[in-house]
Amino acid sequence: MSKYLDQVFDNIVEWLRMKGGGDMERLSTELNELFREARETTLPLALLSTSIVDLIHCTEKMEFVDKLAKTLYTNTQSVVGIKIIVDSFIKVFGKATDVDKDFDSEHINVTVYFNTFTDEDDNLISMIMSIAEIQYRNIETLEGLRKMTMYDSLTGAYCRTAGLDILEKEFSRVKRNGASAYLAFIDLDNLKRCNDSLGHASGDRLLKDFALSCIRSMRRNDFLVRYGGDEFLIFIDSAEPEYLIQRIQKKANASFSYGLVDFKECQDLSEVIEKADMRMYENKRKVKGTES
Repeated sequence: MSKYLDQVFDNIVEWLRMKGGGDMERLSTELNELFREARETTLPLALLSTSIVDLIHCTEKMEFVDKLAKTLYTNTQSVVGIKIIVDSFIKVFGKATDVDKDFDSEHINVTVYFNTFTDEDDNLISMIMSIAEIQYRNIETLEGLRKMTMYDSLTGAYCRTAGLDILEKEFSRVKRNGASAYLAFIDLDNLKRCNDSLGHASGDRLLKDFALSCIRSMRRNDFLVRYGGDEFLIFIDSAEPEYLIQRIQKKANASFSYGLVDFKECQDLSEVIEKADMRMYENKRKVKGTES
């Protein structure tokens, strides 16, 4: 392993620690410059530089594990198999032999299988793993940030922006496949009264408990969106949506009004939401008329 390549790896590790891998365009430029001499020197170093750049570009765990396995496998001479274990995935690449060594880091467990163990491959794998561990932490940070932007912190439902984006995709899928799916527009009754009489903390608990009742009642392909305030949308992947509504009514500690719309009735998602909203208010007026 050349002193030049040692310095390149040290620079990459330092860059990732300082910048967190957030500015990928700038990182690619700097990595390409760091590896410029390597690309001009030998083909193996050129291939290694490409592999490292690809690895650091990963922002999803599954893609990262796959790229890491291929990076370790294709840039070494004596490696014949790789096994990588992270919190969510296991990747096995190549085959196992009698010669194996663990290269575990804090978040990544790696077993490498050799036909003949060499110090050169040992050093290279250790360097790649030092980069991989830092990048894996960066990916976990990015996942946390994505989760914060996708989910409502109080209720655990999708937030409005992320939820509507997912609903758009589901609407297109349903219209394309001719499947049966419904949207429920839900409005909690008397949240304002709860806030005014018991305080906003009680109102927050009411919202949180109601959302939990919905989530526990839904099937795997259903999902909940907090549309705003005390209004929720539920995507119901079923031709019989009333069954889900009835389960929620039994579990929820709050009364609510709802409107249901079959996706097949409408030409776009905005029409679905508008119709479901109107039907929810119609049902709310009927309930108030019955109570009076």
